[in-house]
Amino acid sequence: MGNVIGFKNVFKVLKRESLVKRMHPKDDFLHLWYIGVDPSHTGEGIGSALLGDVIAYYKNTGMPIYLETSTEKNFSFYKKNGFKKVAEIKNALPYRLTAFKKE
Repeated sequence: MGNVIGFKNVFKVLKRESLVKRMHPKDDFLHLWYIGVDPSHTGEGIGSALLGDVIAYYKNTGMPIYLETSTEKNFSFYKKNGFKKVAEIKNALPYRLTAFKKE
């Protein structure tokens, strides 16, 4: 069986999504829900190329791009790509979740 949320974790996921939604603006925006690279290929520029393609594709919309990460080592990657830290959830989840935004 692959990685799945499973029925017993549905409420945890719904709580997380509710908290994330509170960090988002009321105006239109783009939400990069998930981006990842196989760990054996970290540092090869694949993530930067993928994120660069997303940014380029949506560049002319004028909408900001939001994303969240719970992995602190990702902070420098997002900052390098023009994202700024805008919010954090520290105590409502069993981990810290940080939101980033790119205009």
